[in-house]
Amino acid sequence: FIKYNVPLDQFSFAFHYSLYPRNLNTAYRRQRHMCISDSYMFFANRSGNVQAQAVVARLVVRADWWFTTPTIFIQPATGMAMVHMMGLPLSTPWLALSLGLYVFAGICWLPVVWLQLRMRAMAQQAAQAGETELSPLYWRYARLWEALGYPAFVAMVIVFYLMVAKPHFDF
Repeated sequence: FIKYNVPLDQFSFAFHYSLYPRNLNTAYRRQRHMCISDSYMFFANRSGNVQAQAVVARLVVRADWWFTTPTIFIQPATGMAMVHMMGLPLSTPWLALSLGLYVFAGICWLPVVWLQLRMRAMAQQAAQAGETELSPLYWRYARLWEALGYPAFVAMVIVFYLMVAKPHFDF
């Protein structure tokens, strides 16, 4: 990993308040949360500051439990209610693709939760011990965390597009 000296407080303020509008639907808010919390972890990991990594890992885990976990249940429930109100069969191509991508993103997310919990524990232990570097295992988990995060993020962006555009596919 390349380490960057990014002031997290300035980054988070700019990222959160200038790039994303408020009062959006659940899918977009979920995507925004993933982007923000994962960006904190991404940049904290490159800061080289074990104390910052420990704090950010703790907060990212907390944010995922508070925001992502409820959304995993609320978004499909409300989506299915809307599909029912629209009278669409689940075999509608854009809807079937959306559901498949949502499941794929969820399959990527489950190991990410475990990785985040482990990374948080390792970072907190290193910070409490006054260590200046994290273990190679932490960095292996961080690489895997990123490798699972990118396809999940892309899948959710496509799901958002499909839900908004509802494109017609000719198969």
